Amino acid sequence: MDNFLPQNSRFRMEKRSRSSYQEHETATPALIHCAEHILPWLHPTELACISSTCKILHQISQAITSRRISDASRTLEKCPIPFINTIDHNLYSFFIYTSAQTLGLAEPSRLRQPWGSKPGTRPDSSVDRPEPILVCVEGACGCGCDERCDGDSGCPCFSGCDSDELSRECGLTCGCGLDCGNRLTQRGVTMRLKIVKDKRKGWGLHAGQLIREGQFVCEYAVHPSLSLRIAAIYCS
Repeated sequence: MDNFLPQNSRFRMEKRSRSSYQEHETATPALIHCAEHILPWLHPTELACISSTCKILHQISQAITSRRISDASRTLEKCPIPFINTIDHNLYSFFIYTSAQTLGLAEPSRLRQPWGSKPGTRPDSSVDRPEPILVCVEGACGCGCDERCDGDSGCPCFSGCDSDELSRECGLTCGCGLDCGNRLTQRGVTMRLKIVKDKRKGWGLHAGQLIREGQFVCEYAVHPSLSLRIAAIYCS
């Protein structure tokens, strides 16, 4: 059929085809660049929908999912916290992770957090990792210890805490640093952990190494809107 087309028509078709190919080659790096920065902010269902749109986004989504499975802590901790599931096809559990003590978090489903970013495309670590304590009480007065605190040194942060179940840590107004022995919960996760799927109870935190008696593991916070649902699951 091409034999019956005028020569100038064939030239225009070839030129248009070549132009479309060049536009595709130019658009692909831009698409990859945008996707690698935007897709880590998506929830699992949103990521699955995007993954089905084209081959490039499918590959990027698969890489993001793989990085999410390998570390639940979003690389905020010294040791990665992997997901392990031999029960079903749910590769990981989605939740908000923070390395800081927090109060008054919004409904988790309304929050977004980058997770699974390609190395080198994450936000700056100083933005990702907030201060260990987000709440400072006005007028609070901490200790004046230079380095480390303990009960024998007369540190005021140890006074009034005779219970074995309650403790009071040094805070923002104290003179000691993060190396202080009275800041156990502020140094993040320092041991190997893993999140394993159980057939009856679902996802659960497991130790990846021997834990000494009294050693701090991590802090787990549940939003009030989720507490009743979690209680119902465990009671059943």
